[in-house]
Amino acid sequence: MAVVTTAIVVAVAFTLVIAVVLSPSMSPLASIHDADGDEYADSVDEFPDDESEWNDLDGDGVGDNSDAFSDDAGETSDSDSDDVGDNSDAFPEDSSEWSDTDEDGVGDNTDEFPDDADECSDSDSDGVGDNSDEFPDDPTEWSDTDGDGVGDNTDSFPEDPEEDSPEVNFDADIMSDGVTLVFTSVAPEFEWEDLTVTLSSGSDTAVWEPENEDLDEWNAMTTCVYGTFDIEGTSIFLIAMDMTGDGMVSAFDGLGISPVGDSFEAGVEYRMVILYEPTQEVFEDSTFEFDLVTPTASLTEVAITDGVKVSFGAVSSDVSWTDVSIALSDGTDVVMWTNITSADLIDGVATLKNYGVGILGGLEVTMSIMDLSGNGVVNMGDYFKLTAVSFSAAVDYEIMVIYEPTDGLMASATFSG
Repeated sequence: MAVVTTAIVVAVAFTLVIAVVLSPSMSPLASIHDADGDEYADSVDEFPDDESEWNDLDGDGVGDNSDAFSDDAGETSDSDSDDVGDNSDAFPEDSSEWSDTDEDGVGDNTDEFPDDADECSDSDSDGVGDNSDEFPDDPTEWSDTDGDGVGDNTDSFPEDPEEDSPEVNFDADIMSDGVTLVFTSVAPEFEWEDLTVTLSSGSDTAVWEPENEDLDEWNAMTTCVYGTFDIEGTSIFLIAMDMTGDGMVSAFDGLGISPVGDSFEAGVEYRMVILYEPTQEVFEDSTFEFDLVTPTASLTEVAITDGVKVSFGAVSSDVSWTDVSIALSDGTDVVMWTNITSADLIDGVATLKNYGVGILGGLEVTMSIMDLSGNGVVNMGDYFKLTAVSFSAAVDYEIMVIYEPTDGLMASATFSG
């Protein structure tokens, strides 16, 4: 009987071992089983078949490892990484935008009018959206009531499309020593700063822009001088004259354009333009030019050994020695010295220059110049000498000072040997 009992025990033990091998749930290791091998037991792994996930804190079915918002059941991803979930991000692919309050398709961050679905930008920063701004690039204008292309703020007649600039008439007096313009009628009056005055010649241009405050002196006649510009070597300035001193252009007010010195440069064509800035209407566009004028001078001749000394008296305007030629005639022949230059005579002190020998008939004549101030300009007191071996007493010689730019005679004198 003892043998039989042993056999039964062995059989039972063998059966249990087989049972453990065939049924893992009966194994004492069943409590730490890990189906996906992520080291989290299936009993605690909320994703037992996904080795990359094991927990879902917000219970939205997306594992915490891949859930961009693990504690927000309403969000799981953030495509543009702007910290706003795709489900609530109005622009899930744009990291700079996430909301569109007025639903106009433009994000609030770039929408200059986030609460207005009709507007989103303001190019000129005037507070009026481009879609309703009739002048989107002009911060001083936004509406044009009469549709004439001129903004209401500067339109003198904002409700009349036929009127947009003041009616202006003036008299112009153009002289070599200056241009004067007097407004004979202005309707309606307008501000001085609405005017631009331009004077140009060649590549040189002067632009003057009067200011209201310069000409507002509480009903007292006011003048203001505006900057000098160099036009073709001449310094030129503008004068504005407000007869009532109210800062407004009205009848009898005026403008003056003047050169610093005696006159505008002769032989130069000047163009003068007067512009009404708000509408770009040209009140005046004209050109003027002054003929070259031959300066005049007086001469005094004194006999000297072997010739004559000729001194300058008053000279009507500044004349460079470079622009002067000296001629001598015996009634039949003429000799000229055209090689005179200011550079030879500029020394800051009295300067003597010999300009060589000229042949008058068969007579050799030497000409020399004394510039007493050494400034290269013909001044009162400067003189030149003409000398020869022997001038004939029977001949009346004529001396001529020629102004080369006009080929005109500045002065003349006679003498005999």
